[in-house]
Amino acid sequence: MIVRTCFLVLGLLFGGWIHGQILPEGGGARAAALGQAYTSVTGDIWGGMYYNPASLAGMESATFGADVEQRYGLSELLTARAAAALPWGEERAQAIGIGITSFGFQNYNAYRVSAGYAIEAFKAVTLGARLHYQGLTVTGYGSGGAFVADFGFVAKLGPELSLGGRVHNLNQARIKTNLGEDVLATTLAIGLSYQPNEKVLLAADVEKNEFSMASLRLGAEYELHPSLTARVGTHTQPLGWSGGIRVNTGPLNLDITGRYHERLGFFPQLSLGFNLKEKEDV
Repeated sequence: MIVRTCFLVLGLLFGGWIHGQILPEGGGARAAALGQAYTSVTGDIWGGMYYNPASLAGMESATFGADVEQRYGLSELLTARAAAALPWGEERAQAIGIGITSFGFQNYNAYRVSAGYAIEAFKAVTLGARLHYQGLTVTGYGSGGAFVADFGFVAKLGPELSLGGRVHNLNQARIKTNLGEDVLATTLAIGLSYQPNEKVLLAADVEKNEFSMASLRLGAEYELHPSLTARVGTHTQPLGWSGGIRVNTGPLNLDITGRYHERLGFFPQLSLGFNLKEKEDV
């Protein structure tokens, strides 16, 4: 009964077996709280490894992170992610990152192993690329996998405004198992972020893949205190709302988010990040 329920929910989540995604999109509780309006947001490991690879070059220090998301109260629909990134060079103009994602339960497991690279190729313009190996194992139906390529850019339009764009699965990868051929969605997204000061961030994205209507994503963030930040967000297709907080204890950040789906209800997400910041000269 549990297995049947999980397969039903998977079908609702991804729109069927043959066309769509075999993993929940995105990663990181901050991005989730902002309605996944994250294409132009930089300086965060989850943006670089799970949204726009170009944003890796916006990181200030080496970072490690872990992320857990449980959808719709079902332990079988647990998503776990881990990522690490290392910037280097003058003004941290280059960066590499790695990440791993696991989703599902004993009879259905989808996973992804990722590596990314970003560089400030022109003044105020950063380019990034990412390669995934995405796999799927279903008990009784075998397993399969494919390489998936992503590309993205971030352009600073001014000191307060950034424009970002990305394409996921530009090589139109497919995964074949005994269930059939799963055509992974190719996704295009473009976004703007506005940060008038260090306390406020406003972000908006439009995302589209060939199997669904365009999704509008909006998010806002406000720093209540140097150690506490609040966030809200919303998105369409499907309609959903989100909100969360960040507790900053110095090198360690804890992000907690709650998300609401118009048909399937509420689910939580939690991320931990550890920044290896260099000590400033005194």
